Amino acid sequence: MHLVPDATEYEHHLAGQRIQDRGWALGAVMAGGGTPGWLYTVGLYQTFGHPELIVFGLPMAAGSMFEVVVDRIAEGHELPVDEPTDAFFVGSTAVLRPVNLHWYRPFVPLTTWFYGSSQPPMLQILWRDTQGRLPWEKGCERWTTRRQPLLYHDKVRRARLTALLRSLRWPLEDAPS
Repeated sequence: MHLVPDATEYEHHLAGQRIQDRGWALGAVMAGGGTPGWLYTVGLYQTFGHPELIVFGLPMAAGSMFEVVVDRIAEGHELPVDEPTDAFFVGSTAVLRPVNLHWYRPFVPLTTWFYGSSQPPMLQILWRDTQGRLPWEKGCERWTTRRQPLLYHDKVRRARLTALLRSLRWPLEDAPS
């Protein structure tokens, strides 16, 4: 049994309604049991032609940042990939990196449901530690690296997913080693 189950019929209904009403929905997995929690979008690609977004390790209140960012996307702003952007946080920058398709199934069940077999591009929002370092940079604070897997890698170890997948009871044999 996985701790992040496939989205329920009710969650499908709610997401579908939100996408119909405003063009996108927000999926959330609460922190707990060794998981950092994460938020992700559904519908951005269909509605705005923009990759979906995912962020790990922030409080659920961070969902409000998506409202601001999606408003900018709807106005035609493009978010840079692999470059610092101040679109998400006041006083700090983040970097967006493409998510490897291997990680859709365990981490974005509503996206997988909504798009079916043709999965859209997705970007991971990677935030900085208190010293301004990103999670792949030397010296990045451990609490930051533990909350942010590196979903642009295609292997479990390089993506820093071993502990997270185990905490979700996700069979490691289902993931690329």
